[in-house]
Amino acid sequence: SAIEAVLRLGRPAVYLVPEISLTPILARTLKARFGDSFALLHSSLTSAQRAGEWRRAREGAAKVVLGPRSALLAPLEAPGLIVVDEEQDSSFKQESDPRYNARDLALVRAQRENGVVLLGFLKLLAHSRHDRDARRGRAQDEAARLVGEHARDVHQEDLGGALALDGFFL
Repeated sequence: SAIEAVLRLGRPAVYLVPEISLTPILARTLKARFGDSFALLHSSLTSAQRAGEWRRAREGAAKVVLGPRSALLAPLEAPGLIVVDEEQDSSFKQESDPRYNARDLALVRAQRENGVVLLGFLKLLAHSRHDRDARRGRAQDEAARLVGEHARDVHQEDLGGALALDGFFL
């Protein structure tokens, strides 16, 4: 998976989901796959649980962090991959202060920390299509730099369920 590839490079990953209700299903899958290097951050956790997961991320024990938009702010050192699942979902927009769009912030964080963003969607947003087309050449260069010589051909693929794991794409 993309997460495993980034972990092999020594970089952590963030996986954003639009709804807390989706989190437990994916959390079980990721916990089974990544064990103790997995952390879950969301508002249903107690303060002590959230603090513990936050501390594990900050100390480098957690290499894969899953949660809604606030998980993007996890104190991971230079994530190599940020997955924004169902990027079109309005829950990625924080309407109260501080206002932000987690999709846009993911792109900024990845650019600043030399990472890659994987946008999952049911329907490609118009601005995502424009961004993709405008950045296609740069994406090829960045992927080649991050992964090496084998990543020269970057393109959009319809996965069509080929890489689905318990209904989620990794």
